[in-house]
Amino acid sequence: MPPPYTIEGHISQTTFWDNDHPREQIEELVEQAKLADPKLHKFMQHLSNTVKNESGKPIKYDRGPLKTRERIAAKCGISNWDDPKTDKKASKIPLQVKDISRATIVFSTIAQMNAFRDYISMTPEFEAIKDLHGKAVKDLWGLGIQDQYKDVKFFLQVEIDFSTTVDGKPTGKRKIPHIVELQLNVGQMVWGKAYGHAFYNLSRLARIDGEEKFVWNNRKCVITVPANISGKVANKLRTAITHCRSLAEGDKKYFWLPISCPR
Repeated sequence: MPPPYTIEGHISQTTFWDNDHPREQIEELVEQAKLADPKLHKFMQHLSNTVKNESGKPIKYDRGPLKTRERIAAKCGISNWDDPKTDKKASKIPLQVKDISRATIVFSTIAQMNAFRDYISMTPEFEAIKDLHGKAVKDLWGLGIQDQYKDVKFFLQVEIDFSTTVDGKPTGKRKIPHIVELQLNVGQMVWGKAYGHAFYNLSRLARIDGEEKFVWNNRKCVITVPANISGKVANKLRTAITHCRSLAEGDKKYFWLPISCPR
């Protein structure tokens, strides 16, 4: 049996069926996801018990339903499962659909989300794919997406023992990787939703006694915007400072962190 098919050097799913058989690939990926989903659940249990929320309790998370065959097919230009002649060229092939198994965490504060983000970035599930082509983490907060719904998406790699049948021949059980998705969302901030995006940009520059760390109610927490930042990044940070200061005018009990912006 030839090695499973994947997109070499990229964050990609892996299948025994080749790219000339997209329907078979999709059905195979759905079966893979049924095995990967418990692995993601176990990862989330460990994560929520390791990184507590601000009251010391485990973070709660939601396990999303597995993406259906029809939804995967739609992403791949397949509108009629029984008629390949109606297939259209799409932006994705089945190997590029990485969110069949997924989970979501909604945080009440940016500090909570930052703690989880930093911890996830050191896990073996993230380390396995972080250097491959493609984004292993998509940060809509950090990119400044001006949408009411923002999140941070992590792709993670779990290992499953999987077997199938290709052209009537059993593949035998093999250990293969499967990509899953974890979304981190921030809900209502303790100081109000309006602070969300602007403060996120600045919080990534926070330091406590020289350590990269943001704790919103720690008076040792200082945010310094380096003078050598220029271009679009500088404009974004300056806008964030202006936004935060403006919002804070009538809400000083929540917004007192010292922000230094060298000229």
